[in-house]
Amino acid sequence: PVSIHSRDAFDDTYDILKKAHVEDFGAIMHSFTGDATWGQRFLDLGLYISYSGIVSFKNAPEEHASAKIVPNDRLLVETDAPYLTPTPYRGRQNQPGYTRYVVEALAKLRETTPEVIAKQTWDNAHRIFGLKEKA
Repeated sequence: PVSIHSRDAFDDTYDILKKAHVEDFGAIMHSFTGDATWGQRFLDLGLYISYSGIVSFKNAPEEHASAKIVPNDRLLVETDAPYLTPTPYRGRQNQPGYTRYVVEALAKLRETTPEVIAKQTWDNAHRIFGLKEKA
């Protein structure tokens, strides 16, 4: 899949992906910061939506709104380390172990448990990246 980090360029990104027929090869909106409308537009193209520590920030209403509309089978999590450290470690250098706080923030927003989000995003990552489970 293609990993796309689009910042302040959703119109252009959408147009390029639509013209490229992204649904034929798969893509992920990395560290997505768009609102629910943009989230839905990218979902309609077949993309997965991945959230970083920003989704744990209190002052991230657009990310909160979009995180609520992503279908369970298209949701991913990430750290974007060393940047975008989630609450409660905001302001420090990010690290992979802090992904759990992204999971916890998504669980709260989506009114489910961290275990459910962890399982969903684990399965989704394996599917989009073509990873096999260990025997």
